[in-house]
Amino acid sequence: MRFVASSDGSFRVGFAISTSTGSAVTRNRARRRIRAVLAELDRSGSLPSGACLIGLREPVTEHTFDQLTQEVTACLARVSA
Repeated sequence: MRFVASSDGSFRVGFAISTSTGSAVTRNRARRRIRAVLAELDRSGSLPSGACLIGLREPVTEHTFDQLTQEVTACLARVSA
């Protein structure tokens, strides 16, 4: 995960997902699940202001929603500190 802070108050996200992660359906499902996690964090006010690039790998398709939430929260805490 890469993060660039900004002062405009917005949060933007981009995804880098290799085709080795799976079919287009699998990659899009992973992207939607991460967006859902980010939407939940945004509702709770936990997203920092800035732009974020998230690279996804194969195991992401096996994680539960709670595991994804924990992983994304931990990554955001590391990169925005």
